[in-house]
Amino acid sequence: MEDDIKVRQSLLENTANYLITNEIAKFETGFKEIIGDTFSYYDTAKNHEYVYHSYILGLLVIIGDDYIIKSNGESGEGRYDIMLIPHDKSKYGVVIEIKQIEKQKEKESDNNFTKRINIKIKDALAQIDRNKYYKTLIDNKIEHGKIIKLPIVFAGKEPYVIPSKTD
Repeated sequence: MEDDIKVRQSLLENTANYLITNEIAKFETGFKEIIGDTFSYYDTAKNHEYVYHSYILGLLVIIGDDYIIKSNGESGEGRYDIMLIPHDKSKYGVVIEIKQIEKQKEKESDNNFTKRINIKIKDALAQIDRNKYYKTLIDNKIEHGKIIKLPIVFAGKEPYVIPSKTD
């Protein structure tokens, strides 16, 4: 059947491991492949950061033996989207902030679209810092240098994690 979902377990494991070892460019590549292989534009036709949020949580259960996975918890001065607290305090802790933007408009230049993505990525990072969402990680004895602050911006079903170059 053409509509069969074919995500390899190794892709899921590798992508999750790239996240928790701070190999964010590799994480983004794997994450885009997973999303591309499983999401339909119908899944994201209406809002929702909730859809993305739930989907990411589902993907992260693969590291549940090594991490406490929390959703929408209070930390610092607000609520983070997703947090990964390692059982082994020498490993990376992760705070994820999810954002959504409109897909590229028909007459919008690639450069302008990239700028919108980059602005939202910076906004998400600033939100993590401003609200100190990472405080729970510090309280759990994770060193500052071992905290990954990860924005994930979705435009339709396409995720963006790392700011892109603009012309």
